[in-house]
Amino acid sequence: MPFTAAERRVVARLRTPAAVQHWLNHLPYNTEVGGETLRSFRGVVRTGRAHCLEAALSAATILEQHGYPPLVLSFESIDELDHVIFVYQRQGRWGSVARSRDPGLHGRKPVFVTPRALASSDMSGGAAPPLAAAAASWFGNGEGKWSEGTALRLYISPSAFGPSCTSYSAAKAFTCSSE
Repeated sequence: MPFTAAERRVVARLRTPAAVQHWLNHLPYNTEVGGETLRSFRGVVRTGRAHCLEAALSAATILEQHGYPPLVLSFESIDELDHVIFVYQRQGRWGSVARSRDPGLHGRKPVFVTPRALASSDMSGGAAPPLAAAAASWFGNGEGKWSEGTALRLYISPSAFGPSCTSYSAAKAFTCSSE
């Protein structure tokens, strides 16, 4: 599915993770007033708002056009307030692009030696939550729904998070202990 003129302008203007983070910071947070949404990059550009998953997938879509692998990291929480971020590596260090209701959970500069260290910087209390790591080259069908055939491809191996991570599902997600 080719980009629209408006989407091409966004992609052309946002060439770095910092630029994408700045753009996302200025979008209103999608509070899903009319019910749950799962907007693609196209939906985010059209509506001008995004929640964390929509922002992470938009960042992956934009930055993939500039050579960044589309890496997405999902934090699963027991209170069901999960958080999703786009992760990237620059000069051997890991950073993130993220949108949240909590500004403290927005992106991080690429200063972390491992994805696990980056993930730990997003947590309060110091205990590592279960992590699910997956990546998508995801553009979406523009309707705010997963289209048939949408697939997540794994780009980060469990070893990137350290020896305490183990594979646990056919969806290629991981569980990591806090050790």
